[in-house]
Amino acid sequence: MRLLLPLLLLIAALSGTARAADELPPRAVAQALLGHAASDFSQHVKPPPAAFRQVHYGVLRGQDGREVPVLCGEFLPAGSKGRWTPFATVRTSPYEQWLGGQAQGLCGPENFVRQDAHDYAAELLARLPQPR
Repeated sequence: MRLLLPLLLLIAALSGTARAADELPPRAVAQALLGHAASDFSQHVKPPPAAFRQVHYGVLRGQDGREVPVLCGEFLPAGSKGRWTPFATVRTSPYEQWLGGQAQGLCGPENFVRQDAHDYAAELLARLPQPR
């Protein structure tokens, strides 16, 4: 419940940016979000994640029916001994990436509606720079 008001405010604030995404095919929006997520992980998470799982493309649906594209999943921080962390990459101008509890709240079943059955985990991992 604590996340409901912030979630509704986020969806309302982002609804204008979602219109641009409506003009693209869902697969193209998912690919753009994958690129943003990979870029953000490689720039801000050091060392980069060791693995991803359950990475899905979908939308956050507001009470007014507007939809905001999002990529939800979990990553395994390098050296974390099996502690997976939720993440959400939300389409804005161009994106926001949320980690941990905030992402978990956004990507919960009451907010997140999957748009396809594909798991993008391997594709996201492949987009990260490989260690030399």
